[in-house]
Amino acid sequence: MIKTPVNEYTMNKAGAELGRWMIQRAARLARDVGFSYEPAGDAPETYEAVLAAVRRSQCERVPFPVWAGGSDATIYGSAEANYAFRYWHDM
Repeated sequence: MIKTPVNEYTMNKAGAELGRWMIQRAARLARDVGFSYEPAGDAPETYEAVLAAVRRSQCERVPFPVWAGGSDATIYGSAEANYAFRYWHDM
Protein backbone atom coordinates (compact mmCIF):
# COMPACT_ATOMS: atom_id res chain seq x y z
CA MET A 1 0.00 0.00 0.00
CA ILE A 2 1.32 3.44 -0.94
CA LYS A 3 0.77 6.07 1.69
CA THR A 4 0.28 9.63 0.48
CA PRO A 5 1.02 12.34 3.01
CA VAL A 6 -1.93 14.58 3.75
CA ASN A 7 -1.29 18.04 5.07
CA GLU A 8 -3.60 20.65 6.54
CA TYR A 9 -3.81 22.57 3.25
CA THR A 10 -4.97 19.46 1.37
CA MET A 11 -7.56 18.62 4.02
CA ASN A 12 -8.92 22.19 4.05
CA LYS A 13 -9.12 22.26 0.27
CA ALA A 14 -10.95 18.91 0.19
CA GLY A 15 -13.33 20.04 2.93
CA ALA A 16 -14.14 23.25 1.08
CA GLU A 17 -14.86 21.30 -2.12
CA LEU A 18 -17.07 18.89 -0.22
CA GLY A 19 -18.85 21.87 1.34
CA ARG A 20 -19.56 23.44 -2.06
CA TRP A 21 -20.91 20.13 -3.31
CA MET A 22 -23.15 19.77 -0.25
CA ILE A 23 -24.57 23.31 -0.64
CA GLN A 24 -25.38 22.55 -4.29
CA ARG A 25 -27.14 19.30 -3.36
CA ALA A 26 -29.17 21.05 -0.64
CA ALA A 27 -30.19 23.80 -3.10
CA ARG A 28 -31.32 21.18 -5.62
CA LEU A 29 -33.27 19.34 -2.93
CA ALA A 30 -34.92 22.60 -1.82
CA ARG A 31 -36.11 23.21 -5.39
CA ASP A 32 -37.43 19.66 -5.61
CA VAL A 33 -39.37 19.66 -2.32
CA GLY A 34 -40.47 23.32 -2.37
CA PHE A 35 -38.83 24.54 0.82
CA SER A 36 -35.32 25.26 2.05
CA TYR A 37 -33.77 25.31 5.52
CA GLU A 38 -32.56 27.71 8.16
CA PRO A 39 -30.34 27.33 11.21
CA ALA A 40 -32.32 27.24 14.45
CA GLY A 41 -31.67 26.66 18.12
CA ASP A 42 -34.61 24.30 18.44
CA ALA A 43 -34.30 21.92 15.50
CA PRO A 44 -36.14 18.58 15.65
CA GLU A 45 -34.26 15.83 17.48
CA THR A 46 -36.39 12.72 16.96
CA TYR A 47 -37.72 10.97 13.88
CA GLU A 48 -41.26 11.99 14.80
CA ALA A 49 -40.22 15.63 15.28
CA VAL A 50 -38.41 15.62 11.92
CA LEU A 51 -41.56 14.29 10.21
CA ALA A 52 -43.66 17.00 11.86
CA ALA A 53 -41.18 19.70 10.80
CA VAL A 54 -41.16 18.39 7.22
CA ARG A 55 -44.97 18.41 7.13
CA ARG A 56 -45.02 21.97 8.48
CA SER A 57 -42.46 23.11 5.90
CA GLN A 58 -44.47 21.45 3.11
CA CYS A 59 -47.81 22.87 4.17
CA GLU A 60 -46.73 26.36 5.20
CA ARG A 61 -43.74 26.72 2.80
CA VAL A 62 -41.48 27.73 5.67
CA PRO A 63 -37.81 26.72 5.94
CA PHE A 64 -36.97 23.45 7.64
CA PRO A 65 -35.09 24.08 10.92
CA VAL A 66 -31.60 22.58 11.23
CA TRP A 67 -29.57 22.80 14.41
CA ALA A 68 -27.45 25.94 14.44
CA GLY A 69 -24.88 24.70 16.96
CA GLY A 70 -21.68 22.74 16.52
CA SER A 71 -20.86 24.08 13.06
CA ASP A 72 -17.75 26.14 13.73
CA ALA A 73 -15.23 23.45 12.79
CA THR A 74 -16.54 20.71 10.53
CA ILE A 75 -15.21 18.72 7.60
CA TYR A 76 -17.33 20.81 5.21
CA GLY A 77 -15.24 23.96 5.48
CA SER A 78 -18.03 26.31 6.60
CA ALA A 79 -21.01 26.50 8.91
CA GLU A 80 -23.32 27.03 5.93
CA ALA A 81 -22.15 23.80 4.31
CA ASN A 82 -22.73 21.96 7.59
CA TYR A 83 -26.30 23.33 7.75
CA ALA A 84 -26.80 22.18 4.15
CA PHE A 85 -25.64 18.69 5.14
CA ARG A 86 -28.02 18.61 8.10
CA TYR A 87 -30.92 19.58 5.82
CA TRP A 88 -29.97 17.01 3.18
CA HIS A 89 -29.53 14.34 5.85
CA ASP A 90 -32.88 14.99 7.52
CA MET A 91 -34.76 15.11 4.24
